Amino acid sequence: MDSRHVARFVTLFALSTVGAAWPTAQAATAASATMAVSVEVAPNCTVAAEPLVFGTTDAAQAPSQTASAAIEVSCGAEVPFTVALDDGQFPAGGARRALDPASGRYLAYDIFADPAHTTRWGALGSQSVAAVTSSAGTARLTAYGMIGGDPRITAGRYADQVTVTTNF
Repeated sequence: MDSRHVARFVTLFALSTVGAAWPTAQAATAASATMAVSVEVAPNCTVAAEPLVFGTTDAAQAPSQTASAAIEVSCGAEVPFTVALDDGQFPAGGARRALDPASGRYLAYDIFADPAHTTRWGALGSQSVAAVTSSAGTARLTAYGMIGGDPRITAGRYADQVTVTTNF
């Protein structure tokens, strides 16, 4: 070997041993943990009711009149619920009555869950209307009102307030 090659060999050998002697960078270390995540979504519903308006009728005709109104219930998707109607502000003997404040007289009426007026819509167990929301979470129900043909009706402006309650 000539001296140039020997010098080059010695230099390369020296560099390689110096590089090997230097500490190499340590691999990064990590620690980990788990984090529990939870949420409780409580069922919730809202209810809105349109007015039940019978309009104007003639007292001399002993009116038998009907009307309807929508009740809209919005709940979380697939939340089962029932809708109950109380007997209003002036009930008597389990019947609903509207009051004419000027005369102090009452007018009997009722609210039903069907257009044939056979299923009374009330506030107790079997008188409640049960429904299950669609996957969209909204149900539109119809309340059917009826004034019976009472010949004792006197002229006046009769009114009542019925509370609509959604149980879910």
